[in-house]
Amino acid sequence: MWRAIAGVQQSKNAKTVKVSQRNYGTPGEDRVSTLLKDKLNVQELDVKDVSGGCGAMYNIRIVSSDFKGQSMVQQHRRVNEILETEIKQWHGLTLSTSVPK
Repeated sequence: MWRAIAGVQQSKNAKTVKVSQRNYGTPGEDRVSTLLKDKLNVQELDVKDVSGGCGAMYNIRIVSSDFKGQSMVQQHRRVNEILETEIKQWHGLTLSTSVPK
């Protein structure tokens, strides 16, 4: 199950989504979350450092209205462009992107 790392909160009774400025997790998770929130209209975001502590492998799940009309390849390219500098230092990345339902 995904945990809310990026401070994304959704009201149970409304369709509105609030992305808070609070950070959670490791410094690497916080940095990746901040970069993505700054560049994308994020409805849901989960960033997990799965490297065992070295910060070199991440699982990222993003739901963004910015991806509407884009293929999965285009969505992933956009995320890769945003995280270009960070990705160069990583061993691996598992990425899941989608549009809000």
